Amino acid sequence: FKVLDFGAVLVDIVLSIIVTNLGVGLTPLVLLRLARLLKTTSALRMLSVFPELKVLMKSLLFASKTILWGVVFLCALLCFWGIFATLFINPIVKDLQREGYWERLGCERCPRAFESVEMSMLTFCQQLIVGEGWSDINTPLIEKRPQTAIFFILVLVSLMLAAFNLLLGVMVERASE
Repeated sequence: FKVLDFGAVLVDIVLSIIVTNLGVGLTPLVLLRLARLLKTTSALRMLSVFPELKVLMKSLLFASKTILWGVVFLCALLCFWGIFATLFINPIVKDLQREGYWERLGCERCPRAFESVEMSMLTFCQQLIVGEGWSDINTPLIEKRPQTAIFFILVLVSLMLAAFNLLLGVMVERASE
């Protein structure tokens, strides 16, 4: 099987070079990649070699329903805070835009950060889950209106601590069953 795998990878590389250089789409290339993907199922044999990995995968499978509901809860919480941010934070963002603050900062996305519920949810995901842009957007808002710090602390605590700890707690409980 190792020779077959090596041959499949070699043919895939050669066909990829041909497609890249000639700009021609090859259906066999897609089929070959699909076959290679199916071949990765042989990695399931590793579950019998490492019993700890098997337990981990079983726990993940049993907890998948819980994980799904945790994600739904997280999205609902993001929507809840997104509504409040659109109503109460967006006017402050617009004030800073009228003062020309965002242009001086060079932040193209900042004026749009809380203009709709969807943009607010995206901003919170970017800031709290990815960890990017907090100082660009929130610090000027807190400096302009210090009471917004309470809002952002509530968002941070509810999304980061409550939702993720709840999700983790349920997953550990399910895994222990």
